Amino acid sequence: MNSSISSFRKREEPHRKNPSKLSRSFARAAFFMMFLVVFDLMIGSVLDVGLRRYFGMDGKVDVLCVGHSRTVLGIDAEMLSRETGLRVAKYAVNGANIADRDAMIRQFLTDHPEVRLIIYDVEASTFSDDGLSSNSYRLFFPFLDNPEMGAYLKKQGLASSDFWLKKIVRTARYDETTFSLAMRGLLGMNRNLKHGRFDEARARRWIEQGKNRSVKIDSKSYKAFLATVDFVHSRGVTMLLVDMPTVDLLNQAERPASEAVRAMFGKFEEQYTNLDYYDLSTAYESDYGIFYDMIHLNAGGQKIVTSVLTQEVKKRILKIQA
Repeated sequence: MNSSISSFRKREEPHRKNPSKLSRSFARAAFFMMFLVVFDLMIGSVLDVGLRRYFGMDGKVDVLCVGHSRTVLGIDAEMLSRETGLRVAKYAVNGANIADRDAMIRQFLTDHPEVRLIIYDVEASTFSDDGLSSNSYRLFFPFLDNPEMGAYLKKQGLASSDFWLKKIVRTARYDETTFSLAMRGLLGMNRNLKHGRFDEARARRWIEQGKNRSVKIDSKSYKAFLATVDFVHSRGVTMLLVDMPTVDLLNQAERPASEAVRAMFGKFEEQYTNLDYYDLSTAYESDYGIFYDMIHLNAGGQKIVTSVLTQEVKKRILKIQA
């Protein structure tokens, strides 16, 4: 009898130890999860600092440059700041369409209500999304916590699981492009330069094959643009539309449609007291030495255009102050 009781107790003993083992397993899992959360917050915070530095969001801002690759390669924010004595930010990403820019401006003015002037790049194909990335909105997930940008991103049709993953896990908001920009910001590598030269023969083939962006008025883009202008006006901020330099081959190929679009920009200037239109589209069209391709400037072109914009910015700021 005693031996059977002893045997039963021995068999029962491992079961008594199980709760202790289970507790230790839960403790390890909790510690590991806590480590992941802390690690995500730390890395996410560092990347956030870097990205904000890259775009010039890390301090007070007087002048905001907004656009896509034409602003990225066409305007030197550091030079503009140095020559004007103003604090300049360049919030521009490749492929940013009209809707993206509307969200970008709303986001920026929410965080930086002190902005006095916005430089906004335009072109004949401004109201056409052809040739621009349909997924460019993904570049703005690092700013998901901003209410304006968060609302915009929520409308993009992203799967609910993917959206909430990015909402909860900060590092999941970054892709290869935004991670690279964040690292450049941390390293102080904010300048964007192209040192190549315009290839006329290649450009002619490109136009002949119809690969250039179409000049048309997409009603959705047009309405989004007007919404942006109205919003900027409501915030008491001046908007300078800058039609960046374009080579003559493309200017000629786009006429007369391009002239109609530029006439619209001129009318906007008449309609809005806070809006000016500065047309540089043909100013350097035959000076191929300053172009990287038909619409993008090389390093020399960037310096020339930024110098010209410096004078225009000074005029606008004096007008604002008056």
